[in-house]
Amino acid sequence: MNGPEAFADRLEAVSADLDEWMFDRLRAAAADGASRPTEDKRLLAARRAIDKAVNLLRSR
Repeated sequence: MNGPEAFADRLEAVSADLDEWMFDRLRAAAADGASRPTEDKRLLAARRAIDKAVNLLRSR
């Protein structure tokens, strides 16, 4: 399966993995009493960009 749907599926998996990794980092920081990780905003922006790409690939 090649084409927009296949790429959208792959990007959704990447977005889910990134989201899980970000939450793990937030949990670890909270457990250590640390503040929000400095790169959290950058990672969130990357996840949003991936989600936008998924929406573009799925739109008709």
